[in-house]
Amino acid sequence: MDAAKKFGQKAIYLKTDVSKKSDMEACFNETLKKFGTIDIVINNAGILDEERYELLIDTNIKGVIYGTLLGFKHMGKHRKGKGGIVVNVASIVGVRQFAGFPVYTGTKHFVIGFSRAIGSPFYYDNTGVKILSILPGFTETVLIHKVPTLKEFEELKLNEYTNNKIATFAAQP
Repeated sequence: MDAAKKFGQKAIYLKTDVSKKSDMEACFNETLKKFGTIDIVINNAGILDEERYELLIDTNIKGVIYGTLLGFKHMGKHRKGKGGIVVNVASIVGVRQFAGFPVYTGTKHFVIGFSRAIGSPFYYDNTGVKILSILPGFTETVLIHKVPTLKEFEELKLNEYTNNKIATFAAQP
């Protein structure tokens, strides 16, 4: 017997551009259609590409805003929901600066500030939606060393700085 037959379908895959509100709304609507309710929203989509900083901002900031607000809309007691949890994934650079990735760092600072503000007792007391943030560190992979930095600073050789500092930065307490 396969897992879906034994346990029921617990998850679905929906290709979604988190930087587009209409895509996010369609994702939530399809989830509600399939499962009837939403208990938890995990905003984990993000990119690290300083050269395409507009897309980085749209993905890392707008995606978190859309996911959080749609979570409140569909789970909030103020809208006849039963409450729930929103998890916003930031990064360790949300509490530390990292010179090699200033735009990415700024977006992760945003995630933490936004989560702290919208996770205040005022919102929770009125909606029953709890906001959590997690801040994972860098994972040492080949990809992290190939991340483009801002072209405006090519002469500063930020790629060399970034490549040499990733492991040291990730290991800091």
